[in-house]
Amino acid sequence: MKKTLDAEVAVYYAQVAEALRDLPAAQRADLLEDLMPHLREVAAEGAELDLRLGAPTAYADELRAAAGLPPAAAPTSEVAQHLRREVRELADHAGRAVAGLLGFGSVERLLGAIRPAWWLARGYVAGMIVTAAVFGWHDGIVPRAELINGATPGGAIFVGCVVVLAAMVGSVRIGRIATGWPLERRLALWVLDVVLLGVALAALHNADVAARLSHELYGK
Repeated sequence: MKKTLDAEVAVYYAQVAEALRDLPAAQRADLLEDLMPHLREVAAEGAELDLRLGAPTAYADELRAAAGLPPAAAPTSEVAQHLRREVRELADHAGRAVAGLLGFGSVERLLGAIRPAWWLARGYVAGMIVTAAVFGWHDGIVPRAELINGATPGGAIFVGCVVVLAAMVGSVRIGRIATGWPLERRLALWVLDVVLLGVALAALHNADVAARLSHELYGK
């Protein structure tokens, strides 16, 4: 009888531990620390553990809630996992091909080389947006702050350049420390990067259209 109870406790404990496997080792150990004696005590009372405590996954969720932890993420289907692996492998293959074409041995080395340039470009675009939002939009690649009362054209350019340079310095500093940020903050920064890249591409398109119109009107 005792061997049967021990087996039931061991199985239930293993299933609870498996349901908590996504947690960091320290948190998982804390939640499981007193579980085995408690399961033996409940099993000795004669009732099945599933009837007294519920399913192991449900009990694991109760342990999470008692510790103030969020519930476990929903399990991913095998099809979704397969598609995710396929997409990851395709992206890795494409990345290695591009890195090799540009003379870099790996994607990591390629990203390491272009990342500082993107930090500067990101700061420039952000600074141009701030200048345009505060002082009004002006065509061209040089930032201007001509809505300042009494500002001369040279002074307007100086103020605009100061804003853009400050944004570039801030962007580089953020880029250097962002690797240590939590995932949520890094995701927010990536979204901002995509938005700024879209703004930059739109601005380049508008500049190209303006140059073509100027050439058609005054170039002949």
